[in-house]
Amino acid sequence: MKKLFLTFLIVLTSLYGFSQFRNTTWAFDKQKVKEATADSLMMETDTSLVYASSIGKWNTLLTFVFTNGALTEGVYDLQIEKQSKKLYFDDYAELRDILTTKYGQSSTGLEHIWIDDQQQDNPAMHPYALSKGDLIIRTFWKTAYMNIELIMKGINNRININIRYSNPFIKEQKAVGGF
Repeated sequence: MKKLFLTFLIVLTSLYGFSQFRNTTWAFDKQKVKEATADSLMMETDTSLVYASSIGKWNTLLTFVFTNGALTEGVYDLQIEKQSKKLYFDDYAELRDILTTKYGQSSTGLEHIWIDDQQQDNPAMHPYALSKGDLIIRTFWKTAYMNIELIMKGINNRININIRYSNPFIKEQKAVGGF
C-alpha cells in the first residue's frame, strides 16, 4: 500500500511539473537530474552527483543523493573559510532567517546538540566546542514534500555548514544531518 501511494505521488507530481528541489522531483533518476541541472558536474558515483553551485552569496558543493537509483536527498555544503570561528554563527543565522522566510517557523527551533558539554555554560567557548565536534547546531523545517535541515558542525578545527533537503517519505534517513 505504501509503495502504491508513493508511486501515485510521484506520478501526480511529475504530471503537473511539480519541483521539490532544484527543478527536480524526488525519485528522479540520475539522468533526469543531470538534464534538470545547469551547474558544473564535478563528480559522479553510483549513489551521488556532485556539482559546483551557489546559493545567494555562498559557493557550495551540491550533492544529489540516490537510493536504489532514485533521488532522495539534496545537500548544499557551503564552501566558506572564516578568520574567526565566531563568524560562522553569523552565516548560520543569516541562512536560518532565509529558510524561515521561505518555509515558515522551524519545527524544532534552534537546537544545540552537545557531544561533550564541558563548554556548554561558557558561550564564549561555543565556537571552539563547535570546531572540535563537541557541539552541533541544527534547525529543522518540514513541508508536505520535503524535510529541510540546516546544520553546523565541526571536526578537526574546521566548521561546516550544510543544508540538507530530503524526501519525507523515506524513513531510513540518518539522524542529525546524516552525521
